[in-house]
Amino acid sequence: IMTFSKALRAPFPLALVMLLLTALGLSGAPALGLAAEPAAATPPAEETGMETLAVFPFSYREPVPRPAALDEAHKKRLASMTETLRKALAESGRYDLVPVSEQPKTQERVSPRLVGLPAAECVSCALETARAAGAKLAMIGEIEKVTAIVFTVIVSTYDVATGRAIAINRVDVRGDSDTIWRKGVEWLIRNRLLK
Repeated sequence: IMTFSKALRAPFPLALVMLLLTALGLSGAPALGLAAEPAAATPPAEETGMETLAVFPFSYREPVPRPAALDEAHKKRLASMTETLRKALAESGRYDLVPVSEQPKTQERVSPRLVGLPAAECVSCALETARAAGAKLAMIGEIEKVTAIVFTVIVSTYDVATGRAIAINRVDVRGDSDTIWRKGVEWLIRNRLLK
């Protein structure tokens, strides 16, 4: 790092720049090829007081034995809801989000009939996946169709170590649209999950 006395002996333009940077507290500016302070390492989640959390994608459930396959528009809507939830939780400063696969990978070991099912339909699979990823908490989102126009947005939080449900938060929404479903998730985030 160039000191004040060295800056005075440097050629005039460099001396002027160095004096200005020193006055601004920027004398270690790497852009000038000078030694910079090492960047502080990000502390682990335990030291910041944040909980490690695995957030699984939202899934859709209908109260019928053989629900129709979900169309692309609804699949995109569920992905958008998942992204809204993850973003809000990450930006809250309360959680350190742990990346997990879109489908729990352990389903095949539990039972072949569970392969391809969403996390909400195989919670033990999701918890095992979260545990393997290093999460202490797991969050599973679900949309349940009640009637043709009423849907329930559900977000369940589990303790990964014990498998116990810590909280099951839900809100009913009226309408089958991107905006209505997103508002349901945002309401839960604002009034339940981050209250």
